[in-house]
Amino acid sequence: MEIGSRPLNGYSDRISVRPGESIRFHVSCDGPEAYEARLVRLICADDNPKGAPFRSEPVDAPLNGWHPGQAQIIHAGSHGIVRSCPEFTLAGGFTLQALVMPTTPENGRQGLLGTWSQSEHRGASLIVGDDGAAGLVIGDGKASVFVTTGVPMVKRAWYRLIASFDIQPAKFM
Repeated sequence: MEIGSRPLNGYSDRISVRPGESIRFHVSCDGPEAYEARLVRLICADDNPKGAPFRSEPVDAPLNGWHPGQAQIIHAGSHGIVRSCPEFTLAGGFTLQALVMPTTPENGRQGLLGTWSQSEHRGASLIVGDDGAAGLVIGDGKASVFVTTGVPMVKRAWYRLIASFDIQPAKFM
């Protein structure tokens, strides 16, 4: 099922919290006028049939209960343009991070985020490779390197892509 056809989508502003810390939840409800939310502590979320059984326990929280539904539209294909700046060089190393939902990973090589210039073979960018997999291309004008996950991304699924480069010692993480 595609993300756009699901009647209920939600996410939190943080992956995890410690006792006493805050976390916000954002929910898009397309269709039902209301939805029920409950906070639970996951003891075991292994979905392997040969693994331990799923186990959770309820957590008393103000968010527990019924909430009015409201659709929050996500416009796939949004983009931004950032002008090149001399402060961004490969010499000091860098990290690129993007939250993406590829809509056409099967269409071959596509830029996602970065400064890569194909004509100059210079810069660095997170890209979708020819095979639909996430990758990083980096070059200094003389030589370039392309690294890839080797696993094609699923169309219309969310991915958090992170690539770090450290010139000393030259390694990809």
